[in-house]
Amino acid sequence: MEEVLQKLIDYGSSDLDPHSGRMWAHSYETGLEEVLEVARRAHVMFMDKTMLNFTVYPSILRMENEVVAMVASVMGGDERTVGTFTYGGTESIMLAVKAARDHYRKVRKGTGVPNPWCGRRDLNPGLRRGRPGS
Repeated sequence: MEEVLQKLIDYGSSDLDPHSGRMWAHSYETGLEEVLEVARRAHVMFMDKTMLNFTVYPSILRMENEVVAMVASVMGGDERTVGTFTYGGTESIMLAVKAARDHYRKVRKGTGVPNPWCGRRDLNPGLRRGRPGS
């Protein structure tokens, strides 16, 4: 175990400090130690649980529902507002595009072809994947 941990320390020896406050868009640092401590403890408590089947880990579904409700209240949603957790950027992008497509089909009653135009692809590396030069 110590050998593995030392190897990880060696791997990270050239990494920038995520708590430096100088890493815009790579790390989301609040500067509040108690927030970091809660996040670390929560990570340890739930790192072995997945969202693949909510009947196995109903706590994840409960958290998802609470977070979606909180975001909906801030963004002007109501009791009809829905949402979901995702595993990362690319999945989030794919689900957002699918939601837009489904909304288009519902509103347009399935007619026409939606235009999934997205401005400023350079702002999100997940949108650059598969493009020449990316």
